Parts: sequence; structure tokens; C-alpha cells
Amino acid sequence: MADEQHNTEELMEFPAFEKRLKEGESFEGDAMEKWYDYWNQIYDKEQALMKYCGPAVVSTKMAQVCPDKSLPVLDCACGTGLIGMAMKSVGFTNITGVDFSQTSVDIASKKGCYKEVIRAECGEKSLPFEDNSFDSVVAISCLAHCHVQPVAIRDWVRVVKPGGVIVFTVVLFFLRDEHEYGKRFDAQIEDLVKSGQLRQESKDHISEWWKGTDAYLFVFRVQG
Repeated sequence: MADEQHNTEELMEFPAFEKRLKEGESFEGDAMEKWYDYWNQIYDKEQALMKYCGPAVVSTKMAQVCPDKSLPVLDCACGTGLIGMAMKSVGFTNITGVDFSQTSVDIASKKGCYKEVIRAECGEKSLPFEDNSFDSVVAISCLAHCHVQPVAIRDWVRVVKPGGVIVFTVVLFFLRDEHEYGKRFDAQIEDLVKSGQLRQESKDHISEWWKGTDAYLFVFRVQG
């Protein structure tokens, strides 16, 4: 117990990303990548201490909505590969990871759960994949006001085959009525649904996504 407390205090000298976002700290471009270069050194241990349930919850959901686990999956903003490892543990065998941070790519590549991991940004720019390249996209804990913007969802629709699924999470804080990010998110989803490109299949409220933080887990079906 004493060792765990010491480790927690040591890690929390470098405040959790989600906490710093809430406090309005801005991360852009090179500053964001440098931040991740540092955070990645402690990320897996920090998430364990924060009792992060994301990989377990999302991999279970993916197994429910993607019965054929041999079909290609894109893990968008894969980070250090925690979700990839969790999906491999439930039988997924054809996962591609993508992240803008080279240290994330390097760490995730060594986890042994990805077919390949490439470096690319998710958001304003199109991902380096052809249309209809994947049967599903999974993106957890990356949609945030200074990280992956809601416009990225449009590109996820592009790279997923009709009938495929997009599974992603958003921390509740960013979807509050007063938060500008939530307004942009709602606008993107509303347009994609009204235009017949997406159909929402589920929206689950996940309590204690991180310690003290809740999130929504969304599943959308890409329409032909």
C-alpha cells in the first residue's frame, strides 16, 4: 500500500492530461507532441493507478458489435496501445493503429497487438487510408478540445465500409451545454445522421471512466 501511494504521488507530480484540459491549458502542434513524449513515459502506469477502465469496457463493446474479429479495425489515436492489447485479448487479430506522436507509435508497435502502427494526425487532415479500408474504427479518450476535433468523425465515416461501426468515447465534461467543444460535436453528429451517413446504435454512460470522471461510449453504424 505504501509503495502504491508513493508511486501515485510521484506520477501526480505531472498532472493528469484530463485535469489540465479542464483547467483550460492549451496544447497545440509541437507543444502537444512534446507533452505526449513526456506523458508516454508514465502513461500505462498512470492509467492503472487512475483505475482507467476504458480498454476493458471498449474491447468488450467491440466484441459485441464486431462478431468477426478477423476483419480490419482502425485504432485511431491509439496512444501506447492499451486498447489494442485489450482487443487482442478478446480475439481481434487485424488491428491497425494510428497516432500523431512518434513515441506513441514506437511504444504501441512493441505491444504485439497491431498489424502495423503509423504516424498521422486525426482531425482536419484526412487519414492516409483509402475509402472503405476498414470494417470498424475505435477511438477512445481522444476526442477533446485541444486534441482530436469532432470533424475527425467525418473521416472515420470515409474509411469505414458501409455497414461497419465506429466506436468512440467522450468524457462528459466536454459535452456539457456550456462547453464549445460539445456544441461542435453535436453539430457534426447531427449533420452526419441527418444526411444518412451514420445511425446511432447505442450511447452508454460509463461511470468512473477514470477515477472521478465519467464518459459516454457511443456506437454508430456507417450507412451505405
